[in-house]
Amino acid sequence: MDDIAYRQWGRLYVGDTLLEHVPCLAICINLGADNSAMLFHCDSDWNVRGAILSATVDEGKDRAEKNYPGVASRWIDTNTSAEAALEYFDAQPHCAKCSFCGKRPFEY
Repeated sequence: MDDIAYRQWGRLYVGDTLLEHVPCLAICINLGADNSAMLFHCDSDWNVRGAILSATVDEGKDRAEKNYPGVASRWIDTNTSAEAALEYFDAQPHCAKCSFCGKRPFEY
C-alpha cells in the first residue's frame, strides 16, 4: 500500500504512540461468540502494529478506505472458512482448549 496516499481519519494509539501509515492491512473475523471483525494495521512482515474492532468486515473495510483511499480494490479474500481456521488453531501445539469446558481461549 506504499503507493496509496495516507489520509488520517480518526486516531489509533498504540500505548502513547499515534500509529499512522502502515504498509499492510488485514481484516480477520473473530472466531469467538460475537463474530466481530478486526482491522489489523501491520508492518511489511505482517506483524500487527495495532488493531481496530469493527462490527463487520464491511465496516472494517469502510474504515480502511477512509484512511487509505483506493484500498477497496486491493482486498484479497483468502477463502478460508471458519471451520478450517478452527482446525488450524486446534492443530497448533500452543493453542490448547480448557480441560474443564473444552472452550478455546477466545470463546469465553
